[in-house]
Amino acid sequence: MIGANIEVTRTSSDPHQLFGLGNVVWDRGKAYVAIQASGALGANDVVIIDEDGQAVVASVTTSASARGDRAGVVLVDFADNDYGFAQVFGPTEANGLTSCAANVPIHTTATDGHLDDAGTSGAEYVDGLVLTTAVGGGGADAVAAMLVFPTIGATI
Repeated sequence: MIGANIEVTRTSSDPHQLFGLGNVVWDRGKAYVAIQASGALGANDVVIIDEDGQAVVASVTTSASARGDRAGVVLVDFADNDYGFAQVFGPTEANGLTSCAANVPIHTTATDGHLDDAGTSGAEYVDGLVLTTAVGGGGADAVAAMLVFPTIGATI
């Protein structure tokens, strides 16, 4: 991919912003979408990406009205209004809550940017994102995951 540095964020005043919000770029079998952070985002956070390319941390609150919106994982920290990329296809690491099982349906939680398999009333499934490694019992953590163009799904 020419001109995209996946692990760097840029400010809105940067004259070298090369990709339009929502544009998808490919690198070594992985796909990334150009986003602008709507609030701070942490590395490995699961995010919701609206039709304008604005990304917010995925949570029960932010997913409530987001059915059908894209989801992805940011690889680095973003400050509010930074530009960068969220991964939407291929192997990565994503934040999960304590004891979240591998290879099961997962959904948003009350913890920003983290997913879980334990049913939470009002949470939405994240279709197309699977944790391929279970989260240990020691606390929330980033673990191996697979993305296949995830979207926010049905409410539990």
